[in-house]
Amino acid sequence: MLFIFIRHQWLSFWRSKGKGRDLGIQLVMGFLILYIMATALLVGFNLDKLIIEFFPDKSVFAVFNGLLLYYFALDFLMRFQLQELPALAIVPYLHLRIPKEKILDFLQLRPLFSVFNLIPFFIFTPFILSEILLISDTFTAAMYLFALLCLVLWNNYTVLYLKRIATGHLWLMISGFFLAGVAALLEYLGIYHLSGISDFIFSSILSSPWIAFLFTLPVLLIFRINGNYLRHHLYTEEITGKRKSVNLFSLNFPASFGLPGKLASLEIKLILRNKRPRATVSKSLIFIFYGFVFYKQKELDANQFGLLFFAAIFMVGNISTIYGQFMFGWQGEEFDGLMTSKMTLKDFFRGKLLLMTTWTVLFTLILSPYGFLNPKILLLHFTACLYYIGIGNVVVLYFATFNSKKIELGKGASMNWQGVSASTIILALPLIMMPVGLYYLFSWISTPYVALYILAGLGFVALLLQGHVINILTRAFKYRKYKITEGFRQNS
Repeated sequence: MLFIFIRHQWLSFWRSKGKGRDLGIQLVMGFLILYIMATALLVGFNLDKLIIEFFPDKSVFAVFNGLLLYYFALDFLMRFQLQELPALAIVPYLHLRIPKEKILDFLQLRPLFSVFNLIPFFIFTPFILSEILLISDTFTAAMYLFALLCLVLWNNYTVLYLKRIATGHLWLMISGFFLAGVAALLEYLGIYHLSGISDFIFSSILSSPWIAFLFTLPVLLIFRINGNYLRHHLYTEEITGKRKSVNLFSLNFPASFGLPGKLASLEIKLILRNKRPRATVSKSLIFIFYGFVFYKQKELDANQFGLLFFAAIFMVGNISTIYGQFMFGWQGEEFDGLMTSKMTLKDFFRGKLLLMTTWTVLFTLILSPYGFLNPKILLLHFTACLYYIGIGNVVVLYFATFNSKKIELGKGASMNWQGVSASTIILALPLIMMPVGLYYLFSWISTPYVALYILAGLGFVALLLQGHVINILTRAFKYRKYKITEGFRQNS
């Protein structure tokens, strides 16, 4: 039965309406996957040389064992952002006389055909065959590979399960990212080291290969949990019933915001109720960990804030940038209705700016624990927040007026190029490079702290002049309004 399902998926692709466009995308993705596989294989054959070059004073096996859990932690995050759920593939079969277990088997086995499940073997197998076989027997090397296979399967099914239960439960996703952030902070502060735990686990396999069989326990457990969840949530009526119980009305803005507050509340509900905007917003959460890469104590002590301010701008404003670049496309389906309503364009833009300002302030608060690393980081985040509220969000909305491509809300965000245009690609240049360039200019004229104060002041002044800024956005939108609506109709 599994092969019949796979054959049907293949036929549905070739018989689909947009076959030509989809085929082009699949070819590009195929070449990209081949490139990734070739790169992974090249890294695998040279992994021992890379370890010796970067860690000359340490044992090759100790470094290799210590890096494995880091890899699978990164693999977990990448899967959570990019791996799609196969749920929609079985909808046409739910009303047919097909045993429920057959459909469940298909849902459980289909995710195994993923590039994420192949990459670790392209990287690690050459090293295991060339290095571990030199110091141990074939059985030990096989058990080592078996342990890696179990970790791959555990990541695969755990991510699928978490993404399924997180649908319609935003607090679960936020809690997960918060826990990941706490773990990263503890690692950064040296309270514990994942490399030591990883080295202990995999060194134990080298000395006692039978330990690898213990890795099957969490895999079987998550496979069983995933299967039980699918068994109880297989039919669309059951899923719909679950979603209706979610209370979104607590997200309303206070009445003092008036119509702009109502528009912002409606847009939040649009995000939570639809797959593409929800996935787009959730992907931005991963960037909150970029500070652990960019924030170095040496630069902070020397007051060299250039690269650090780039990271602050990127983290504070990334959700407004990622979501805002498609700002009007999200409402492409009802755009004609919006344009003929009694709502004024000024209220329309006030609602957008209110939503983006709320996101910017919220992300600044979420990023505040970085202040435990160094209080100077809080100044960077506060400056980035003021600059983005006053100037950055306005630039995002201005460039959004050049985008006339509608977004289909029900599709996933991974590898989805719908709505992307030249304006969305070049948007990052003025948003990121302009404030960093201004910082370098002002710090060259005066001092790094004065440069930050000037940038914060520019954002504050722009915020005070927001009424005039909205007039500019309204005029720009009126000039392109009919082109935008025409583009949305053509994409229907």
